[in-house]
Amino acid sequence: MSTLQQKLNELRWTARLPMEEFKREGDQGFDDYLRKSDTLDQLFNELESMSREQDTLVGRCVSFPVMDGKANYVITHVLPEKGKVVVEWIDYDEAYIDDRLGERGMLDLEYVQSRLEWEDSLKSMV
Repeated sequence: MSTLQQKLNELRWTARLPMEEFKREGDQGFDDYLRKSDTLDQLFNELESMSREQDTLVGRCVSFPVMDGKANYVITHVLPEKGKVVVEWIDYDEAYIDDRLGERGMLDLEYVQSRLEWEDSLKSMV
């Protein structure tokens, strides 16, 4: 059984892999892209589940609209004494990066908590 930190490292490593690593013999046009996306989706879901079980924000995903897609980040550290969380960009889907955060940044803890509560409430409606 892996720890939250190990799963976080697995997400980072997998996101950095070039698309060619996901190619298989006989693939059609976007099969490698779909395979990488499916793998990252699974890792995001596992991280979210582990985060909930451990009652922490570490491992939760936050995203921001960018152009016609979104920039995806994962929470890597919670700094309650500063009221902040550290987020790290994940090369996912169209690989958009939020200009304000870059590849790594800090967000207000209260903002992230309220945003995740809102996203969770939307998921519970489905």
